[in-house]
Amino acid sequence: MFDLGKEKIEIKCECGRKHTVTFRDAINRKLIKCACGSNIQLNDGNGSVRKSVNDTNRAFKDLDDTLKRLGKI
Repeated sequence: MFDLGKEKIEIKCECGRKHTVTFRDAINRKLIKCACGSNIQLNDGNGSVRKSVNDTNRAFKDLDDTLKRLGKI
């Protein structure tokens, strides 16, 4: 089953290094440690990432259920 929370995104440190994280990491406010010594605190301040991930996952589940029902006709 599709889970948008597992999709990877890239973020950049101030030093220019790129780090790969998931949407779930942002939802869970994961702390990323860069090799330069900087800490990057991921933050979903207003809950928009959590809401978007949940809404998208729900839409894909509904689509999957609909396609399964169509296959039974």
